[in-house]
Amino acid sequence: MVFPGLFLDMDECLRASSFSSSVSPARKPHFIALLTLPCYNGHKDSEEVLVAIESKLITYKDYLLLPELNRRYEIIDGELQMTPSPTKRHQKLVLRIATLLESFVSERNLGEVLPAPMDVLIEKDPKLRTRQPDILYLSKKAGDISSDEDSNFIVTAPNLVVEILSSSDSRRKIREKLNDYHRIAISECWLVSPEAETVEVLDLPSDEIRTVALYSIGGHVNSKVLPGFSLSVNQIFR
Repeated sequence: MVFPGLFLDMDECLRASSFSSSVSPARKPHFIALLTLPCYNGHKDSEEVLVAIESKLITYKDYLLLPELNRRYEIIDGELQMTPSPTKRHQKLVLRIATLLESFVSERNLGEVLPAPMDVLIEKDPKLRTRQPDILYLSKKAGDISSDEDSNFIVTAPNLVVEILSSSDSRRKIREKLNDYHRIAISECWLVSPEAETVEVLDLPSDEIRTVALYSIGGHVNSKVLPGFSLSVNQIFR
């Protein structure tokens, strides 16, 4: 939301931003982006404003110029798709699972566990495609750890991704996301269902995406990419 008087000159701010574009009245904006612009009026920090970007597909070059967005989004075939803020329950599940994974991984110096938002690059060309799994595990052994701590995306396929399902997720949407993970050879995906209180473990590198196991209350989640790791389903949905 843009408040009256917040900016000295909106056009001037847009020209000063690192990723700006004029929008022709005759053309419908392709998407609305929440950008952090450097202009301010009596404020120490830059402010976020909604900016209409000219109708065109985002290229990989454009993507590198995007400022950090404090909202979740994915780029599907060059189109930026904003996602609604997750629910409190969703965030609690992400925190619990990420904390338990991080504890196991860090104690053994295996790599990194990162929660969303963190972009995973699916495809650069011909149309840019990125995904933001709720949680990802990046193996140190496989040489996946980037030395660039300021990077907001990774180009190497994570070893493990975790997705917390929501009631708004259609079967088609989930299938498309899994297909993208399969394309870049992510080893394993967990589908966590808050409604059913289950964790479905999927094997992705095989010719077809297949379910390895379905864990419910009373069970313990095991992972082939993290030998020795065991996660109680009760701990997740307590």
